[in-house]
Amino acid sequence: MGTVQSNRLAGLKLISDKDLKSMGSTQPVTTIGRWDKNVSTTQKTDVRCRALIKYYDANMGGVDKMDALTAFYRMFFRSKKWYHQLFFHNFFDVAIVNAWLVYRRDHTAFGVCKASKIA
Repeated sequence: MGTVQSNRLAGLKLISDKDLKSMGSTQPVTTIGRWDKNVSTTQKTDVRCRALIKYYDANMGGVDKMDALTAFYRMFFRSKKWYHQLFFHNFFDVAIVNAWLVYRRDHTAFGVCKASKIA
């Protein structure tokens, strides 16, 4: 593959780096509240950011929770093959966490008493 350069493809007109930098960003901008270090810990100030970042922060909770829970219930083993680690982390660790979350959800939904729960 390689990178796209003007000398590799005949007749290709690329925009120069200087022109790309001067174009700026056309993405929608919004404001979010951030804790201000200078004032106090109880006040938030509005900071401008791209709307995509606000959307990402609002919908990132499930991935953060999955990462935290897989860190708690990680299987440790040694292997010289890189794909063993990839397989065991991606499939077994995530399957264990998903099974635990489904177990907790079902016991809460069906009203099983707390004494009969595992934890």
